[in-house]
Amino acid sequence: MTSLEIAVIVAIVLAIAVAAAWYLYSTFASTIGSNPVVSVRSAYAFANGTIVVEVVNTGSATVTIVRAEVFDRRYPLRNNAVYTLEPGAAITVYVDVDRWLRPGSIIQGKLLTISGHNIPFSARVLH
Repeated sequence: MTSLEIAVIVAIVLAIAVAAAWYLYSTFASTIGSNPVVSVRSAYAFANGTIVVEVVNTGSATVTIVRAEVFDRRYPLRNNAVYTLEPGAAITVYVDVDRWLRPGSIIQGKLLTISGHNIPFSARVLH
């Protein structure tokens, strides 16, 4: 065998080893780490400034919601509450903004978690 043939065989073996290592890493790394995923079931608001957001934690990590952002301004949750969602749990979050809302309009906002994740929502103003 010439050195060129040996180099080609070594390159093929190395490529197979890297591919196998990447497959194992990508398969098992996703099961080890926790993944916060929060889905908005529904969101609506009232003309007096109360926004109601129903969320469910569909991920594998605990999520803590600490405040909301609406109209580019941060608001505390009602009664300065902090909501902790275990995986599979669902809650209703209440936010009171300091303005009247026009019925029929859509309010864009997001819930903010303690870890810095954003949970966007769109709420229709009912009455």
